[in-house]
Amino acid sequence: MGYMTAATTGVILSSGNTVFNEASADKDFRIESDDNTHQLFVDAGNNRLGIGTSTPLTTVDIEDGLTTVGAVLTLSTKEPTVVDGDVIGRLNFRAPLETGADALLLLASISAEADATFDATTNSTDLVFSTAAGDAAAERARITSAGKVLVTGLTASEILITDANKGLTSAAVGTYPSLAELIHVKGVTSGIQTQLGTKEQVGKKTMWVPAAAMYPSTTNPCSDLTQVETTALRPDLKVLDFATGADEFAQFTVSFPKSWNEGTVTFQPFWTVTGTNAGTVKWELAGISVANDASINTAFGTQVGPAALAHSGTSNDQMVSVESGAVTITGAAADTVTYFQVNRDVSDTQSGDARLIGIKIFYTTDAVNDA
Repeated sequence: MGYMTAATTGVILSSGNTVFNEASADKDFRIESDDNTHQLFVDAGNNRLGIGTSTPLTTVDIEDGLTTVGAVLTLSTKEPTVVDGDVIGRLNFRAPLETGADALLLLASISAEADATFDATTNSTDLVFSTAAGDAAAERARITSAGKVLVTGLTASEILITDANKGLTSAAVGTYPSLAELIHVKGVTSGIQTQLGTKEQVGKKTMWVPAAAMYPSTTNPCSDLTQVETTALRPDLKVLDFATGADEFAQFTVSFPKSWNEGTVTFQPFWTVTGTNAGTVKWELAGISVANDASINTAFGTQVGPAALAHSGTSNDQMVSVESGAVTITGAAADTVTYFQVNRDVSDTQSGDARLIGIKIFYTTDAVNDA
């Protein structure tokens, strides 16, 4: 082709080259298709390229589709025989104007990678995510053709599993992590479920303390342990009776496992009334832990209890109060004996003796065993 210059239009045609807007003027460039007036559009004033739009919003803006499809950008390979490991298409991220060797390397990429040799019935493809950290971008994670998420170099102790059905596994470990390495497990199945069936988990635990394991306080005591027959050869009750009109107390001791997190506890009282009065009963609990070579002669912590619960009005009905708020145990520590004091609060309205059957103590562990 010969050489032609059009100064007014800014078009230069010469051997091997075609230049539009050589003068860098604010002159847009537009190519129409059969039914699109802006099939290709250069917004000269904003230095943007639009495909299917006359108002590109970014450096490259593609608009297409009238319903739910939208614009589609397709990356294709010209390889006629695709095998496992071939890259079908890739998006690269770089900073080419930076200085320094590392800054000029490939910074990140997202690529589609064949997971098998393609044929008439096979097109298994992974989506691979790569990032750089002081060197060229390397694979960090991939979504396999089966829909599983593999994280490169992730150890079992770093895995947070919210639902094993979603296929989150560790590429480094190759198998499901052990229970001790799990941060949290919800809705687990398969290999993890097998491990959970035989191993302990950290979290909230329950300890049952029956009235038979308690004893009246020397000062302001409740009754001694009493056995109450409901009907012959039906359940007998082993209870401590707490009278109305004054606070009465009982005590008991436990030694929490080493796996206890040494934090606050809560409790839930189980009780009854032999009578028909429907007044309320309120229970409270306080505790103190005593370590080796420490004084047992120490005041209990603050008494805490759940809301008062009204009796049903039916004699010897089982009553279960709600779980209490947090009970702070003074001196909480491992390898201690914890002394508890339980009392009936005189502010309640039950006219008869409240019979304590036992209490549940709820505590939290932060280890799977006591090693």
